[in-house]
Amino acid sequence: MSSVVVVVGDATLDVHVSPMRPLALRSDVPAEIRMRPGGQGANLAVRLARRGVPVTLVCTLADDPAGRMVREALAEDVVSVEALPADATGVIVVIGDESGERSMLSHRASIPPDVAATVEGLSPAWLLVSGYALLQPDASALASGLAA
Repeated sequence: MSSVVVVVGDATLDVHVSPMRPLALRSDVPAEIRMRPGGQGANLAVRLARRGVPVTLVCTLADDPAGRMVREALAEDVVSVEALPADATGVIVVIGDESGERSMLSHRASIPPDVAATVEGLSPAWLLVSGYALLQPDASALASGLAA
């Protein structure tokens, strides 16, 4: 089945850290730590798939443990994945406190500007581009390629 929607965006491993006490330099702080797939592009693709929309996520994923975890989770949600090669899968560390405030430490894998050829081969009815993809260093080339 072909996808009605193609999402171009990030798929990451999100590591959520909730310290049990305030962070302090040169100390060992106990924390609750959870890992789960994330990324703005992946989250959008999953939400569409859960509503029965045939969707393909075009993203960068490496053949590493984080990439395998993300691929497995997307497959469980029936999201088709066109993975572009990367040296490492993106990882986001989210540090939250008891009041709900959070800080994020991001290692994102950029989407190559020549992704348009991959998208064109999928012939989607709709193309959605994640906001984070448009913030990467070569975003102008990426946007121009997709617009063409």
